[in-house]
Amino acid sequence: MIYQRHQKPGQADSVKVTYFCGYRTINEWLCPDHGGYAASKYQARKSALGATADTTEDALVEAPLVWTVPARIKIKPRADDPRFDEIVQLDYSAGRKPKPPGTELSWEKGADEWDEIPF
Repeated sequence: MIYQRHQKPGQADSVKVTYFCGYRTINEWLCPDHGGYAASKYQARKSALGATADTTEDALVEAPLVWTVPARIKIKPRADDPRFDEIVQLDYSAGRKPKPPGTELSWEKGADEWDEIPF
């Protein structure tokens, strides 16, 4: 997953979340600084994310370090433009947290111990 600032002229900034599903990418926008429905959508998801941020600025700092990563997402083609998908459900039941910066990845463990390529 990638979290990025999304800027649109004349509107408050938002958080663009990119999910990677195999070879596909699915985007959604979370809008803490917007009013109305857009902000309520983010507020409703805060507890599942483990988020405390109330602004886009704070969310961009907090997201990669704190927010819960969904184990699965359910998508469907958008009704207004079926070339694009929309997220209809996120599964936070596994409660996975992001790895802290500098965490050793599984394929890095023991790599320095190899004398030669093992095949």
